[in-house]
Amino acid sequence: MTNKEYADSLRLIADFFDTHTEFSPPTGAEKIEDCHVYSKHQLSALARALGDCEKQFDVDFKGAFALVHKFGSIEYRSVQTRETVCKRVVVAVKHVEKLVIPQTVIEAHDEEVIEWDCGSILEGEEGEEHREHA
Repeated sequence: MTNKEYADSLRLIADFFDTHTEFSPPTGAEKIEDCHVYSKHQLSALARALGDCEKQFDVDFKGAFALVHKFGSIEYRSVQTRETVCKRVVVAVKHVEKLVIPQTVIEAHDEEVIEWDCGSILEGEEGEEHREHA
């Protein structure tokens, strides 16, 4: 998808929610995460383009680095590993004691096999029913 296609699609979504106020925005719509920056140089260029942004650490997983910018109520986050954008500095060495984790056994058991019968999505519409397996 090109930048223009993406921007045009976002405008179409915005128009839909402006027109159909009876529907709430999707869960998680207040955050856009991007992991397409692959170097410190690219991240620096992104930071300059965004202007006002914030650095966050250990955001979603240990060792993560995020560059965060707010577009109104929507947070744009460029998430990277720290190794991509930071310099690793050893400041100390700590001793970690031996840790033994006993073997885990899952006993034989029965599990339900479930199918979901969702019927037609449109009220009163006749047609094939669609079943999803879980």
